[in-house]
Amino acid sequence: MKNSTSQFADHFAVLREKQTYFNLIYLLLAFPLGIAYFVLSVTGLSLGVGLLIVWVGLLVLLVLFAGWWLLAALERLLAVHLLGEEIAPLPIPLTSEGSVWERTKAHFTNPITWKSSLYLMLKFPLGIASFVATVTVLSFCGGLVFAPLFYQSGQISIFSWHINTFIEAIVASGIGLLIAPYGLQLLNKGAELSGQFTRFMLSNGDQEIAEKSPEDLIKVAA
Repeated sequence: MKNSTSQFADHFAVLREKQTYFNLIYLLLAFPLGIAYFVLSVTGLSLGVGLLIVWVGLLVLLVLFAGWWLLAALERLLAVHLLGEEIAPLPIPLTSEGSVWERTKAHFTNPITWKSSLYLMLKFPLGIASFVATVTVLSFCGGLVFAPLFYQSGQISIFSWHINTFIEAIVASGIGLLIAPYGLQLLNKGAELSGQFTRFMLSNGDQEIAEKSPEDLIKVAA
């Protein structure tokens, strides 16, 4: 009996874990943030390259790179505080010793500069995938769990099974309760992979990890 109770508790443990809900927030935020990054990047690159002939484009591109750095810093904060990833702070541009040219060269030859820019562009398709997967799992499981409340609308179905009676709704609710933890575990795994990808793209892999405390977005110092 105790063993059965333990297995039952383990099955639903994912519902009690705070990290599960942090993961859901991260996955749902990926879509609007991905759109914002993509629009900013495409607009900035188009204006910058198009206006290079009158030198204004150079200023636009510099502003774009500064914006990319800030957005990458935001992504690091989200991964650290929502997913629990350990990612060293991004190197602040143009703060090292040497001439302006040497500091600028150091910034643009740093792999993180280009990896973080690529990461922001990839956030758009990845954000769509995260959002679709999250909404699909939540709506499917939620629709089943709360079937007894809405079955009279005739809009609840599982593939070819249309739920029209209260008994069917109760059965569907039981099925939903059983499979919901599996769905959340799947989303947790997706969030874990997203965090690992973020850590890979926003770090060199050999930097010392700073203590995870709230940072000022402008300074982004650990």
